[in-house]
Amino acid sequence: MPRLLALCQDVTAFKRAQRDLLSQERQFRQILDRAPVAIGITREDHVSYANEALVAMHRLGSFEEAVGAPMGAWVAPEERDAFVDRARKQMAGHATPSTYETVGLRTDGSRFPVLVTASMVRLSAGRLQLSEEAQENSGMTRPALRRWPPPVMAWGRRDRTGSECATARRRTPLPV
Repeated sequence: MPRLLALCQDVTAFKRAQRDLLSQERQFRQILDRAPVAIGITREDHVSYANEALVAMHRLGSFEEAVGAPMGAWVAPEERDAFVDRARKQMAGHATPSTYETVGLRTDGSRFPVLVTASMVRLSAGRLQLSEEAQENSGMTRPALRRWPPPVMAWGRRDRTGSECATARRRTPLPV
């Protein structure tokens, strides 16, 4: 006669931990979205994330315009090759300056000085890990950085006028 074996497990603690982690991730994304400095994340030479300040600083029409754009799209043409080369070298693990100045480019064609701070981030066992230098510069803790997109290069820019950063508002959810 056939028999059925049923195994049951109380998953209340797991569900609570999962809910808490999702809440922390939402809070972390809100911090990134509303940061007063422009933050962009590139993956495979294209932008996979842009916060409100980056959209405002470059006077992009929407967040959709930012995501998928080539790395260096908002750097002046005469500086673009050096910017992309520096980023690719850093992603390959070569020693490169993490902070440098370049010339930014807005959608209206205007140019402005930009201070770039680029840091490598890697996904390890489902958790985001910043380089030691990036951790020191960002002040972020490991619990706040769980479950972020796979190996990417994060780069931030500061708009020297400071006035545009607070004007943009997110119109669409962040890509996962």
